[in-house]
Amino acid sequence: MYSPTREEFAQAAARGNLIPVYRELLADGDTPVSAYSALGASEHSFLLESVVGGATWAAYSFVGIAPRAIVRWASGTATVTWFDVDGGGPPRTAEWATADPTAALAEVLGEMRPVEVPGLPRFWGGAVGWIAYDCVRAFEDLPARARPGLELPSLAMVITDTLLIFDNLRQTLKVVATPLRKAGGLVGRHRGEYPF
Repeated sequence: MYSPTREEFAQAAARGNLIPVYRELLADGDTPVSAYSALGASEHSFLLESVVGGATWAAYSFVGIAPRAIVRWASGTATVTWFDVDGGGPPRTAEWATADPTAALAEVLGEMRPVEVPGLPRFWGGAVGWIAYDCVRAFEDLPARARPGLELPSLAMVITDTLLIFDNLRQTLKVVATPLRKAGGLVGRHRGEYPF
């Protein structure tokens, strides 16, 4: 059974435009690593463990696949790549100059108004990646580096369309899709699944 129901989805749509839809499965034979490997760990996927308070066992493991967007910032240039989650078209990329490394991320996330759905942990999607220490240079006057750093963006975040949530204590797996509603209905591969 999928959660929320169509009726609950319609009610949630009045409160926001990013509503997680999920199905819970028994995962006693699967592990986060086996799922990550089976799904073809791509350049834009991730495996994230949640350990709280120094625990030795993560309560949840998250496998992110199917990127919706990737946000990067390097040397004063923001780049946002939007992926066609239908799989029918090429990615679209926008690039612009900005001194603020978080501006592009704020713009992308600002379009999304997530709605909490009962039955999911606090994290069920969002931006996962890194913000390098050098991003502080955009806000603080710091001395130049003694040597050049790696040729990586100072900020890189992936926003996924699909997330697997392993509850390691209950040995269950929740497959979460996050349809994004825009004016005129759902966008992406979830179009047509709900009558909005």
